[in-house]
Amino acid sequence: PMGRRKKGAGAPRPNFPVKLRMWDFAQCDAKRCTGRRLERFGLLRNMPLTAKFQGLVLSPLGKLIVSPADRGLVDTLGISVIDCSWNRLDDVPFRRLRSGHHRLLPFLVAANPVNYGRPSKLSCAEALAATLVIVGHQELAETLLDRFGWGREFLKINAELLARYAACESAEEVVQAQDAYLEACANGELDDGNEFMVQRGPRDLDVVFLDDNDDSEQPPAQAEQEMGLDVLAGLLDKWDLDVKAAMTEEEGANLDVEAPMTEEEAKLEMEAPMTEE
Repeated sequence: PMGRRKKGAGAPRPNFPVKLRMWDFAQCDAKRCTGRRLERFGLLRNMPLTAKFQGLVLSPLGKLIVSPADRGLVDTLGISVIDCSWNRLDDVPFRRLRSGHHRLLPFLVAANPVNYGRPSKLSCAEALAATLVIVGHQELAETLLDRFGWGREFLKINAELLARYAACESAEEVVQAQDAYLEACANGELDDGNEFMVQRGPRDLDVVFLDDNDDSEQPPAQAEQEMGLDVLAGLLDKWDLDVKAAMTEEEGANLDVEAPMTEEEAKLEMEAPMTEE
């Protein structure tokens, strides 16, 4: 009958070569949510929380890392993300979402305005795009990210990482590529601009599929980016100290304990004149 609104009439039907879906826990501002924005452009469909999805699901329940081996799964059944706030993780009943093939994303750096430069804190759009690049759909990832003023920045700052991951064949190889990159960053062997962003080791690479709660349609101001980079640049030193602390703890030592002097240092110590304090 005329006047009756069809179910799901609020957004256009998804028109994208790969099926993209999202479970929305309504924790974020819908006007700023990257997943909702993709839905408004007809690139993604929002699913009821009770809906089952048989494709690749980006979630902390995953046991494997996304890899090029998932190409067939993505092409056939698609990708789903879970839209919620980073600040309300404890409120999300992840285990209710058991259907599908759950995967984790490897180490990547966020470019969204809220979490710019922060490892692993990706928005839904970034997580979907990263998955597409890793399985070999670079152009589709660009199509998604072009809906955001800052979108291409994500591909730019993660270009080296994404290229390494996409060149792998299995989840195991992706993990090896990730660990090799992190080790090279820690040793100062890379100059791609991301080494200062490695604030935390692989132990913190757990949840990488969530949306932020303050997504902007415009890229962050250059001054704000530079300020953020200056702040983050000093965090590598802290991460380096954390690594050293963990290493010395394993050896039963403490960073406050002085290292043994060399023979030359001991000789100089004995020859130095004594002073009163």
